[in-house]
Amino acid sequence: MPQKHRPKKFNAIKEVKRRARLSVGVPPSVRVADAGEKRRRQSERPKHKPDLQQLLDGNQV
Repeated sequence: MPQKHRPKKFNAIKEVKRRARLSVGVPPSVRVADAGEKRRRQSERPKHKPDLQQLLDGNQV
């Protein structure tokens, strides 16, 4: 016979949020617009810092 699951412990914060969602409605999902731009900026940067020999030679590739 399968075991019965215990009911979850009461959490006041979750209950307040649940009631607010019922009365006001679920907030619209928001997509961060800067996420793609941030990824593009990071890809433009070199992956590794130039080592000492490259700095001394002046070749910063």
